Amino acid sequence: MRIVPVFAVVFALCGSPVSANPPDTAVFSSTSNLVLVPVTVTDHYGKTITGLQQEHFRITDNSAPREIVSFGRSDAPVSLGIIMDLSSSMHRKLPYAVEAAQAVIKQLNPEDMGYLVTFDKTPQLRVPLTNNFGSLSAGLVFPRAEGNTALFDAIHLGLRHGRSAKEFRKVLLVISDGGDNRSRLMESEIVSEAIEADTQIYCIGVHELLRPKDEVDGARFLDRLAHMTGGLKFDMRSRKEVAATANAISTAMRDQYIIGFKPPDALAPNKWRKVRVQVNHPAGDKVHVSARTAYYNP
Repeated sequence: MRIVPVFAVVFALCGSPVSANPPDTAVFSSTSNLVLVPVTVTDHYGKTITGLQQEHFRITDNSAPREIVSFGRSDAPVSLGIIMDLSSSMHRKLPYAVEAAQAVIKQLNPEDMGYLVTFDKTPQLRVPLTNNFGSLSAGLVFPRAEGNTALFDAIHLGLRHGRSAKEFRKVLLVISDGGDNRSRLMESEIVSEAIEADTQIYCIGVHELLRPKDEVDGARFLDRLAHMTGGLKFDMRSRKEVAATANAISTAMRDQYIIGFKPPDALAPNKWRKVRVQVNHPAGDKVHVSARTAYYNP
């Protein structure tokens, strides 16, 4: 079976597609080409919505409606890369940014793995991929925050290191105020790389009430990055919001629907195609849909 990746291939999302199939696991034909889209649905308050059925979803591929041929849920093991901002603008915000990261680590499952990338003017792989969550959490002890901000380069390093987690659903958690002023790479390069790397990106924007222009622009970048990759972005302004933010991220990473559809038979290679997922809530409630907005036809 040839599977067209949509930010997360089937092996990373659901395990092997020919494995045993409990009632909520999608089954795939061995003769079909499938595009698989992970989808998170939340309400007005950011709470994930469960219990939706296939008929509640609609999907388009380059604006053309596609039939949903597989539908299921996934709680596959996660490879979580934490990207932590240690630049000078994080000086006052770093303590509760670290608390948020540690709270997310505490909610990882035993079969998950994690790694830590930190950055100021340059990125550094501080803790390689590991299932020792104690060492991962211990890596979040820093003497100070200083220097410029190479956010784009740090995300690039995180995406590159995450490639080794081939049997895991790949996720990055970026914790930053978002103001890049040092990277060699461009924003557009990072978004394209995230799409090709089959990685969902969740962001915590650590902000104060008064922000310089570069941080305002950075916050918008984090919004776009999460949106394009099917993740979510949360703003956190004080220690009081740490627990709620960590819980929301941990839940959203787990509670996902996996939608599969067949792309056109004759697709030009090396092309991006736009994907849009819509949800009609059975009670008519307004919902927020988080799903990747494109896929790459290899």
